[in-house]
Amino acid sequence: MKKINFKILIITFIACLLPIISGILYYDMLPEQIAVHFDINNTPDRYASKEFALFGIPILLGILQVISCIISDLRSDGKTNIKFIEIVKWFIPLINFLVYFIIIQIGLGNTIDIRRTVLVFIGILFIILGNYIPKINFTSSKAIMHPAPKNEETYRKFSRILGYSFVFGGFLMALSTIFSPIISAILVIAIILSIIIELLYYLKQNK
Repeated sequence: MKKINFKILIITFIACLLPIISGILYYDMLPEQIAVHFDINNTPDRYASKEFALFGIPILLGILQVISCIISDLRSDGKTNIKFIEIVKWFIPLINFLVYFIIIQIGLGNTIDIRRTVLVFIGILFIILGNYIPKINFTSSKAIMHPAPKNEETYRKFSRILGYSFVFGGFLMALSTIFSPIISAILVIAIILSIIIELLYYLKQNK
């Protein structure tokens, strides 16, 4: 019988809500409308109420985290690389911390290079994922991939290529921060397209 890891679920859910403490501390210092979205030049292009930015976003991400953990555990066969699954479960809480940090800093009027901060952060996540993807064995992959791989040789080749793509893509994202925003945008699009092509190749070979 498949079991839900309530320990990780509760810890990561609480982690999603922890930033609210800083929101309460800075509440009176922040404007009524806070920037929550920016273009590649760090220019705000979307705003939200202070209440939604400080409380709504963490709560929504916390709910998403709970759903993500439950689905992940229900799909797991119990043999999947546990360390890999636990690392993935921390992605939403970490992203929440990053988003909250940016929102607070911008709301306080501090200068922060959002493009560089986000790209370095995502680049690190890509590198971590890329290192663990090839370590998922063929049997475990059937529980977490859809459609499930039918041929072990095809899966092994695909997982190695995908792993390299994530690692290399992560380095490129971080490296792109020393160039202009348009270079970063081009590299991110190229990385996403390469991963999509690899996924399409997998689907074709897995028929």
